[in-house]
Amino acid sequence: SSGINAEYGVQPEGGCRIHKNQLCDNHPDCPGKQDEESVICDFMSNVTCKRRVSLNHTAANNSQPIPLDWVFDGEVDCQDSKDEDPQFWQVCSYGETRRFVEKG
Repeated sequence: SSGINAEYGVQPEGGCRIHKNQLCDNHPDCPGKQDEESVICDFMSNVTCKRRVSLNHTAANNSQPIPLDWVFDGEVDCQDSKDEDPQFWQVCSYGETRRFVEKG
């Protein structure tokens, strides 16, 4: 499992510590590629954005799909705030958790 901390990032299994925005960016940052194989990467949106924090120049200059775990999590992960912008998302269920789908 990975522990997410907004200030320090994530630590996927295997002990590699990276920033949250380096997950699921098609650029392995961990020796075992855990950052690209995280369960978060299994649920990606078709909405893309430039990540707010990136140490990888390619990812910083390219739009990347937004992991659905990041949608309305209270932390801006996209340079243009798309992950927190209701213009791009529709709530599809309420309960213990809220679920979002792309508008369109």
